[in-house]
Amino acid sequence: MRNSIILLVAILCLSACKKAVYKRNCCEQSGGIIAFFGGYLTVPNAFTPNGDGMDDKLVPITYGVDTYTLRVVLGKETLFEGTNEGWDGKVDGEIEDGIYGYVIDIETSKGDIRQIRGQVCAITDPTNACIREASNCVFEHQFVPDTDPETIGEYDTENFPGPVFCEE
Repeated sequence: MRNSIILLVAILCLSACKKAVYKRNCCEQSGGIIAFFGGYLTVPNAFTPNGDGMDDKLVPITYGVDTYTLRVVLGKETLFEGTNEGWDGKVDGEIEDGIYGYVIDIETSKGDIRQIRGQVCAITDPTNACIREASNCVFEHQFVPDTDPETIGEYDTENFPGPVFCEE
């Protein structure tokens, strides 16, 4: 009986560690930004597809952009592609935590074509995420709308904090 309990505890610890592995490097990369004459596109580096009405989709924030095509990838596999729409975090119909790559092609209102690439963290349960240096995570609701080229792409993490994360 004692050996069974020890084995069960070991399995639980290992599975808990395995669940948190992807989160250790979550929000390691800052959000992406392209500034151009007459506008910008910026992308948060985290979102919470948990249906609470806040930061539920990966949505680029644009100004002066006519169209954008968002492609979400994991390795070489394209998980989502859409024009002028955000990604809801679903992979094969299920919402999954993880670090995903994105490629965004934009056409500006001046007719220029640009591309931005980066990473985003999908965090379904932010209160139990255990992300190291979670203060680096920036979400759509923290974006400060501003057309000033000096402050484009800034996120106010002090006045509009992101979710509370546990310590690792």
